[in-house]
Amino acid sequence: MELSLEKQSDIDVACREWWLIDLELDALTARYSSVETELIQNFGKLDTARLDTHSVALLRSIDHQFERLDRRRATCREVLERLPAHTIQDAASKLEVAARLLHDEGGFEAIVVEEAVRLLAGLSSKSVGHRALRQGRREADHELAIAFHRNALSFLAAAAGIRSRTPRASEHYLSIAIELALKSYLLHLGVTDAWNRRHLRHDLAKALRFARRGGLQARSETLRSIVHRLGSHYQTRGFSRSSDILISADEWQVATVSVSELIRVVGGTLTGRAGATPRLSPP
Repeated sequence: MELSLEKQSDIDVACREWWLIDLELDALTARYSSVETELIQNFGKLDTARLDTHSVALLRSIDHQFERLDRRRATCREVLERLPAHTIQDAASKLEVAARLLHDEGGFEAIVVEEAVRLLAGLSSKSVGHRALRQGRREADHELAIAFHRNALSFLAAAAGIRSRTPRASEHYLSIAIELALKSYLLHLGVTDAWNRRHLRHDLAKALRFARRGGLQARSETLRSIVHRLGSHYQTRGFSRSSDILISADEWQVATVSVSELIRVVGGTLTGRAGATPRLSPP
């Protein structure tokens, strides 16, 4: 259903349409990630795949679908901006959309908006308790962020140490190192571990996207390629079911250097010094 700015007047209907489009975008993102992974497996890297006519047409088709969905969602958002909230439920519906958009940024603001949604929902049902009203600001969990960063370093070292003996296990360890580094960064932003586990799980591509939107300066195409190549296996526990090698011997050093750079950048963010490794307190 396409929304008309002139005819649309109901916030609930506009919000429902926005959420339907958002679900379509999530499904299309998953499909794009799957296609990229398959192309990398077939061609070695995306740059090579883009020389293949069929691959180019496939990726362009998905890009066009993204553009159409983005335009539809932008229309929904414009509708919601123009419709005034007359009731608590109207405000709560708008805030739910705002919270979803803020989740994509991976920041603390999303948590604040979610709390406001819960409070408004309580007001609308006249069931607000003192405990909900006393909910305070949640600070970033720096200790857990540092622990995740430290573990990322350990898994990177383990991946390098076992590469010659068990390449498949080394790729699994490298995936864990990437996940821990990205979630360390998100924890530093104020995103809770519970939210990460519930919404990101083991989706490396999604974690990287959220971290970048939250300001992570890790724009390496090599890292992006590695994340997409390992991601689908890591999410589905494919490392334990297959003996295929996803990163060739020639690529391994470049891959580990790229992940090491990611961990270094995250460490610098944790300490406030670019390129620094966090000073870890004794347990």
